[in-house]
Amino acid sequence: MSRCPPERDNQSTGPASTSPAFATAIESPSAFPTPAGSFPPVERNSGQREGETMDAFFQRRRQNVSTRALRETPQERKSRQQRETHAAKGAAPGKKGARVYVWEKSNGHYVRRAVGRNNQDDIWEEYGPCQRRYDSYYDEWDICEEFGPPSDADDDDDDFGIYLPYEQPTDSKSQSYSVDVPSRDNGPPDVDTFARRKQAETDLDLPITAVAKKFLGDSDLQISHETQFQNFRAFLAHCAKAKHPRDIPVTLLDFHQQDAELLSDWMVRVRRETLNGRLYYVISEAQDTLGLYVLLQSAVTTLEVVRQGWGPSMRDVMQHLLSRGVPFLTCFRSTEIPTGKPQGRNWYSGLGFRPANYTPNRLDYQSYTWHRDNFLRGPRGRAALLYGGVIGRLARTVVSEDEVLRGPSDAATIDGICLWDGHAQSAYWDDTLSEQEIDLICGVYHVATGR
Repeated sequence: MSRCPPERDNQSTGPASTSPAFATAIESPSAFPTPAGSFPPVERNSGQREGETMDAFFQRRRQNVSTRALRETPQERKSRQQRETHAAKGAAPGKKGARVYVWEKSNGHYVRRAVGRNNQDDIWEEYGPCQRRYDSYYDEWDICEEFGPPSDADDDDDDFGIYLPYEQPTDSKSQSYSVDVPSRDNGPPDVDTFARRKQAETDLDLPITAVAKKFLGDSDLQISHETQFQNFRAFLAHCAKAKHPRDIPVTLLDFHQQDAELLSDWMVRVRRETLNGRLYYVISEAQDTLGLYVLLQSAVTTLEVVRQGWGPSMRDVMQHLLSRGVPFLTCFRSTEIPTGKPQGRNWYSGLGFRPANYTPNRLDYQSYTWHRDNFLRGPRGRAALLYGGVIGRLARTVVSEDEVLRGPSDAATIDGICLWDGHAQSAYWDDTLSEQEIDLICGVYHVATGR
């Protein structure tokens, strides 16, 4: 879990946003970033000017907001603050709420596009809280992958926490919550421990019940033990403020407890490595004999591997990840280090181009499924299954899990992805997909605009 980073001034650099036909298609990893091309046309009435970068757009907005604030009446300020309070709850704005804009990358530049009121609720959940920003002066939401990590990301142990909308106390005074956690021997806690616990919970703003249920994975969860649920809400509130796991009370986090199962011997070996500028959790067998590695970017998923006791073989770990649709990489190490761009391969451009105002028909769909399945039966079908999400679901109908369990193909070092820390004598390699191949799997057509 990760706290939202502070807003940055330079927002035009970051991970590419990919949303061809399915907004949930994940980014195709690449060790060789593509340089930006000419600035694409901006969307009419989006507020973005021709040739204006995302960084310049928000800088201009900040200047406009400063001017508006000076002219704001008390009634306007009250209305704006009410909008901010509502937005802080994290709920989708709905058809009658604030407008939502998504920043999509086109030709290497971010372009601001209106989602449309009928689509706002659908796209809302596809982005984490850190990737959504609200402007109460304009009553608009801006959404972009560049703004921050997804809700399950974990960038660094020293930046421990999560972003949560809070349920504010009903009065102006700080409200105290007690966390009644019994000791491990089921005996009553001593007076000093109880006093320290009460002091730690003072001024603690608990997340709203709906948000806490979402973290448990069930928004319709029926609470059978109110005290335990209160403890969980307190744990989330501590996570939101903590700079380090040590800042969370020992009664709420077993990282601190000497007899915790998490501190016992693990079934697999886990280490953190920074590869291609990103943090990965590298999982291998305890003896590291086969040379096959599972690489994850999610700290939450890595923690699940450890807590669930998956292993000791990488085959067991991969089967569990595949059954959950989790994106991961299966790599081998090679002393071959890339010195230039990867060799070319047959490129696809989705399902081709269509004229303006074209309406797809049944034959188009049949053609799409034939081309998609034919591609997935090839050597990179296993890479699609590793992507998880929508791409993994589509691949699952064609690709056998055995293709993944066998490890990377022989072509991985030719046109796959290389993950390298920049100084080691070897690097990790795995199969991958190009953006065009993702377009093909997701059924993307390129339709002329008629302009």
